[in-house]
Amino acid sequence: MCDEARAWGRIDHPPTSVALTEALLHGSGLVLAADRATASACAILDPKCRSRLFTLNQAAVLASAVDQFPIPSVSATARLRWLVAEMDAARVVLSGRDEETDDITDRHGPERHEAAFIEVDAAASAVASKIDRWANSGPI
Repeated sequence: MCDEARAWGRIDHPPTSVALTEALLHGSGLVLAADRATASACAILDPKCRSRLFTLNQAAVLASAVDQFPIPSVSATARLRWLVAEMDAARVVLSGRDEETDDITDRHGPERHEAAFIEVDAAASAVASKIDRWANSGPI
């Protein structure tokens, strides 16, 4: 992680990474990738994750699209699984969009870095707020 990224994220400790494996993808309820190329690599590694696999920008659009649905009265875990399944079913919302808007481009340099940070922050905040709403509504 570069100094700019560390400062933007207010990270005081060195980042850690984990190798992406089929088992990790298989055990994930939601898989988010920065861009379509990374999402494709995930789908190749574990084709079964495709229904739970989105770029971060796609997830933000889809989570907002399904946010209008009534929240089922089931456990938080079941609600979140349902949310991801509804996001998958709503992929038609993405048709007609410029596919490049799905990608967060890995940029380098002070100005370009900041644009990527802002894009990640906006998309991640949109997805997180919908997940939080769905997780914390109704019975637990």
